[in-house]
Amino acid sequence: MELSFKVRWCREAVDPGLASTERNLKRGEAQWSVPVERSALVLVDCWADYDCLKSVWERCGRISDELIAPVLRACRKAGMTIAHCPSPEWARNYPQWKLYAGDEELFGATWTKPAWPPEEFRSRKGVNAQYIGANLWAEPTYQDWLKRVKPEMRRITKSLEPVDGDFVVATGNQLHRLCHDRKVMHLFYVGFCTNICIKDRDYGMREMRHRGYNVILLRDCTSGIEQPETIDALSITQASIFDIELKIGVTTTSDEILRACSGSKT
Repeated sequence: MELSFKVRWCREAVDPGLASTERNLKRGEAQWSVPVERSALVLVDCWADYDCLKSVWERCGRISDELIAPVLRACRKAGMTIAHCPSPEWARNYPQWKLYAGDEELFGATWTKPAWPPEEFRSRKGVNAQYIGANLWAEPTYQDWLKRVKPEMRRITKSLEPVDGDFVVATGNQLHRLCHDRKVMHLFYVGFCTNICIKDRDYGMREMRHRGYNVILLRDCTSGIEQPETIDALSITQASIFDIELKIGVTTTSDEILRACSGSKT
């Protein structure tokens, strides 16, 4: 079966004959065709709840129910590999997660402490506490959430729950083993958050592109974490999509994939 769909990407050079200015940059577009049996839908961090930032997960919930869920059903029906990647704590609440788990996932990754920088500096303790900046673990609301929502309570949002035949993975290495076993080369990404997990998880687009996979984001099936000055226009989400299209992969839309799945022919 072949999936045919339109993709786009960002360019860094203007067309010949045009003035060399960003105002003349155009997006690249192409019609792609990929074998469904060599493809996987990768659902990143589609959590049921995360009330440290309720507005984000309300927005993510709407996207999950209205856009991602129909894509998930269509991809299942077409025979595509389904890989749920909800982070290690969430993944372990689903029996499927052990199918491609190795020692790293089952027993924890081994790590040797580096000799430099010194431990007291790396841990930002004592006089080095002044250097703590962006650190979620230092946020009181996050610490409160950790106390209330134990690991065994963490679930994937209801409309995207794994079913028999789906796979659940906890790490990039585990996703790679799954793809190697099933001969998957094309990864279609949906989920959250665009500016953090979609791009930079070890099962995210950047790392899997580095491994040689073809990575495609469904740009209407994701959202980032915004700031007060960006929330109205979702500017961070749009900038993250731009970054992906410029340096990581390509994007398409849920409508393109729904049409591709419904029009697939053997």
